Amino acid sequence: MGNIVLSRLSFFVSRWGVYWFPHHPTFLSLEPANYCMLRCPQCPVGIRGQEGAKGRKLLSQQMCERVLDEAADYAHTVIFHFQGEPLLNTDLPKMIAYAHSLRLFTMLSTNAQTLTETMAEALVAAGLDRIIISVDGLTQETYAHYRVGGRLDRALAGMRAVAEAKKRFGRGPEIVMQCLYLRSNEHEWEDFKKNYRSLGADKLSMKTAQ
Repeated sequence: MGNIVLSRLSFFVSRWGVYWFPHHPTFLSLEPANYCMLRCPQCPVGIRGQEGAKGRKLLSQQMCERVLDEAADYAHTVIFHFQGEPLLNTDLPKMIAYAHSLRLFTMLSTNAQTLTETMAEALVAAGLDRIIISVDGLTQETYAHYRVGGRLDRALAGMRAVAEAKKRFGRGPEIVMQCLYLRSNEHEWEDFKKNYRSLGADKLSMKTAQ
């Protein structure tokens, strides 16, 4: 709590040109996998295509625990994503469970192409607090316009799998369905707002691509 107070105070006084940083970071972003199976046109990972294949790496459980142990005294949130697809790391539920054991708020963002029922149950059991699922179209055509190489049915099935796992466990993460404002899907924006709950989400986030 003290670190959060110092962080906010430092931000507050910066308005008057006083740059004072006596605090530690209050949240962390960890990259479970630095690559992705999709080729989204504005994503630095996606546009590399096969060029980045040799540099593909997965975060190890050992490294994850080491970082979290060092940060647990001052951080309150850990984000398990950056630009790669986090679910490509099969150790992700164990990483989330460890962060949860340290009382850190956990969240991740995914394209849900590999979000099976088994993975959904593992994430819920691990104590994940929030999951953001990218769904940028309500037909395969509008979805794949940006999520190049992805399938809408897989994304929706993954979201429903998390919703069903939440029911079975009696608890689980907030499910956020995220849609980018794109010219290709603008005719669907109202349908997103009307139907996101019936698709399994708790909340809808409409945002620009950048």
